[in-house]
Amino acid sequence: MTHSAFDEQRMEIARRAAALLYQRGASRVWVFGSLGRGEQQDRRSDLDLAVEGLPSARLHEAARDVERLAGFHSDVVDSQFLDPHVRAGFMASRQLMARGSAAEGGPPRLAGASRRDPVSLPADPRAGLQQQRLDAVSRVLRESGARWVLDLGCGSGALLSLLARESRYEQLTGVDLSDESLVAARRRLSQHLTLEQQGRVQVFLGIVTHRDPRLLGHDAAAAVEVIEHMDPPQRAAFEHVLFNYVRPATLVITTPNAEYNVKWHSGPGRYFRHPDHRFEWTRAEFHAWMGDVAHRANYEAQWAGIGPDDSKLGPPTQMAVFSRS
Repeated sequence: MTHSAFDEQRMEIARRAAALLYQRGASRVWVFGSLGRGEQQDRRSDLDLAVEGLPSARLHEAARDVERLAGFHSDVVDSQFLDPHVRAGFMASRQLMARGSAAEGGPPRLAGASRRDPVSLPADPRAGLQQQRLDAVSRVLRESGARWVLDLGCGSGALLSLLARESRYEQLTGVDLSDESLVAARRRLSQHLTLEQQGRVQVFLGIVTHRDPRLLGHDAAAAVEVIEHMDPPQRAAFEHVLFNYVRPATLVITTPNAEYNVKWHSGPGRYFRHPDHRFEWTRAEFHAWMGDVAHRANYEAQWAGIGPDDSKLGPPTQMAVFSRS
């Protein structure tokens, strides 16, 4: 068997193992180590998988099943409890496995490549909505007086590029879990900003549900169309990181208004705007979440709509602005 055929066989096993872990309730599964780095595999190579969303008891049981499926040594670990030295290698080499990738065949897809840009439809009236979101968020950040701003799930860098044009900001930091998105962000920044503006922006690979010291020290933070990509355990971890660890003076979060979706889709069933969305909130649901998290974290919360406001359905996008009491 050639190296390429052996490598593909190992990756197919990784796909099947990831599918098994998703079936057991994992919210995300990464392959890392030598296979994640694309190195040539041999019979001594093991399988390294990191998981989010599985309780420890279920994780141990699933790990045994993965090893039986693989037929060789496999490590299945909780991504939140990796040793710091292992985490450094994990962050550099991991590939996020898509749900259902084993059944689809072909090379592994990287799920969640961008957390920021919505899927466009032909003649989509939402074409200008993304810019309206960015303008609304940048206006809130400007009025907050923030000098150091953190963009959580920065995607291709659209918000960072917009903010960097204003000299009021001393440091702009973007974090995303996708290498592909960060490559696009760096390209955008280099093409549209002066060298002086670029010098005030940094982006790095990271997971916004983990306590990362690089997230600290910012006056304000924004998460534009990010939270709806998270399963409940991830959302709880995200809330903890933002409101108990980072604790910026101002925090801006935008998310779709599920009620507005009927304006774009009249088919049966509940319609999500992006295939990776785990949920979409109505205005009442978003208000309830805002009030709960603000009360627990000692913040004040204000709601605002973004985009054309329908008298019954409300706006297409809703925004929460949290201010630390």
